[in-house]
Amino acid sequence: MGKQQASVDGIQKEHQHKLNPDKDLVVNKDGIIIQYEFNYDSSHIYSSGKIYFKDGKEREARFFKFEKSEEDLAKKIFTLTSKLVNYEGVDVLKPHFLTYYEPQNIWILCTEKFDHLLSEIKMDVEDRVDGDSWWQESIRDLLQMIKDIHSHMLFHNGLNQTDNYVVVSDTIKIINVQSNFEDLENPENLSNIHVLRMNDLKAFRNMLKENEAFWELTGFGFVGTPKLSELEAGAIPGWVTPLGSCSVSSQKQNRAGWNSEVKRVEGWSNPMMGDHPGKLLRELPETNPCGSLGNSEVKRVEGWSNPMMGDHPGKLLRDSWPERDAFFDFFDNKEFTYPLFVERLASHPFLLTAAERMKCFDKIWYSANESKFKRILDGRAFHKYRKWNRKDMVREFQEVYNCSYSTYDGESVWDLVVFLKDIYVHHNPRDLTLEAADAEVKRLYPNFLEKIYAII
Repeated sequence: MGKQQASVDGIQKEHQHKLNPDKDLVVNKDGIIIQYEFNYDSSHIYSSGKIYFKDGKEREARFFKFEKSEEDLAKKIFTLTSKLVNYEGVDVLKPHFLTYYEPQNIWILCTEKFDHLLSEIKMDVEDRVDGDSWWQESIRDLLQMIKDIHSHMLFHNGLNQTDNYVVVSDTIKIINVQSNFEDLENPENLSNIHVLRMNDLKAFRNMLKENEAFWELTGFGFVGTPKLSELEAGAIPGWVTPLGSCSVSSQKQNRAGWNSEVKRVEGWSNPMMGDHPGKLLRELPETNPCGSLGNSEVKRVEGWSNPMMGDHPGKLLRDSWPERDAFFDFFDNKEFTYPLFVERLASHPFLLTAAERMKCFDKIWYSANESKFKRILDGRAFHKYRKWNRKDMVREFQEVYNCSYSTYDGESVWDLVVFLKDIYVHHNPRDLTLEAADAEVKRLYPNFLEKIYAII
């Protein structure tokens, strides 16, 4: 084993060290590893370095440290994670080897390179990800990863901690899988297995709930949503419900003149023009945002910040996000078997694009038993959505509501479903994007789609 170099600013630069194939635990899936080097920093739980292969190649890697007393834990994490890597499609962080590092009396677990721990995400503007699809896909991928871990009779038991997630490029991966069902006193008891799986899922939920940096990374949760074509929106992958497939009506409605009054006011964004709600457009001259509004009209709308109330422009208030809260609440649902429950989580409306969310109303209308579903929607749980035919609907919504063939009843919540289905079917992308339509639905009828999803 090589000698240490002098310490520089508390970080010890290391020479290359040889692995002992008789003592060290090594995964040689990518080639035979013979040496390693890393910069040991006692103030961090991991360090950066390189591994060297027998064929002369080298690769960057990361090195986690474990105290000497944590030998059993380090070996278990290495063994279980190595087992997962051997299964196709399980995308956990790949381990390279585990060795005892005598100079510091610690165990070193070497893994593939990652950018940083999820707990190390900074809330700087340059760190934010451009697009809702990133965090939507990340949550779906992590749910699938947790399901994969469970399918191999393992569980994590620490998914509430951000130190157990790493970011590799734009992908979040899970690390430190440390438990298996064989550790249970009665591993054949299916109820115990179900409880442990659900505990992992709820721990993941709690991590998302408490990790402000994750949502800050997405630009306060309101960055733009990718647009889908009609063909792409024709089917919602992963939408797991008893409802069947649907067909989209080919009826069209003349929208001539709709766009004549659509404009931006005083430099603020307009969802009807494809902007994100609550955003101050930088390229426009700075003006008085108050305009002609009286104090009686100054308020926050459905959790969005209002600069006239001292808020940061375009910020989604963390404690007021009904769609996200509904997603978190869904983790407490006890009506589904485990595999279906994970699929239901992954296809929750909160994780869908605007086009997919609007498409849902068409699916519900097409596939639901109207009389049965109408009775549910007329119940107490949906009482607040009565009198839904509000006068403050945007012009495009009003046009659909007032069209000659409509027979909507503002007291019927089922008619609200029919109305929103018609918005989706008849919208003209030149006048009303699906992103703008979805934003208006959230403003007028917050949490409506999520509440329907919870009962179907």
